[in-house]
Amino acid sequence: MKQILFILISTICTNAFAQKSDTTRLYTDASMKTVEAKDATFKFKYYKKAPNQFIFEMFDKNNSILKSESYLDSLIQIKQGPFIEYIAGNPSVKGSYLNNQLHGDFSYYNKEVLKRTAKFENNLLNGAMIEYFANGQPELTGQFINGKKTGEWKGYLASGRHFKTQNFDNDKLVDEFYYDDNGKKLKKEEYERVPQFYGGTVAFSKFISQNLKYPKEAIRDRTQGKVVVSFVIDFDGSVIDVKISKGVDMFLDDEAKRIIELSPKWIPGLQNGKPVKVAYSVPITFSL
Repeated sequence: MKQILFILISTICTNAFAQKSDTTRLYTDASMKTVEAKDATFKFKYYKKAPNQFIFEMFDKNNSILKSESYLDSLIQIKQGPFIEYIAGNPSVKGSYLNNQLHGDFSYYNKEVLKRTAKFENNLLNGAMIEYFANGQPELTGQFINGKKTGEWKGYLASGRHFKTQNFDNDKLVDEFYYDDNGKKLKKEEYERVPQFYGGTVAFSKFISQNLKYPKEAIRDRTQGKVVVSFVIDFDGSVIDVKISKGVDMFLDDEAKRIIELSPKWIPGLQNGKPVKVAYSVPITFSL
């Protein structure tokens, strides 16, 4: 694609010189082959804005702009100055080039909502980066040096509360801490975790195999299959709301449900340092 665009840009420049015009337009199909304006999938515009600034713009067939770039030279080979990329007519990226390299302040958008700001030097992230929630509150802040995360990075909730700090050295995570609603410092496993069966997945599998009783009706009928059981781990680790999400027959379904209802308490899930209810589903396979 880049090679096709380079050839296309060269064609635009050649046309501009031939026409001796400050503005040149070109039309292509989806494969970048030149066509008449009425048949165009993409439309291109090239013009001189200042003595050392040439603008290259790309549009879709409905004249919605897709890209605008600044070049230092009339052959538009050296990107220099601001550029904007668009989605559905709205800016998605705003930034700049210096001698063909990303350089300066960059802003990223989703449907006109600012999502991230960052700084580049010589094609590498250098300086502060901030990611934003839709309400404009920072979600993540930190620093890059030569493209690598460095120093303290902070995570925030949409309410603005600081809940996480990570420390990086040359892009390597050194340590991380979380904070509850009262600002108490917690380790990650004290702040957020998924529910766990005591002893882990191996112990859970052993519990199922030791307690499974193949229904005699299913043995008689040679019934096999996989039953998916859904349930909820309650605040205290209790297994509640056991249901069959995907059954095989009434005998295998009942046995799968019985085993899960027999389960001892789990280690409850945590969010923001507090126990939470968490929905789960597990497959139980019956085979003869």
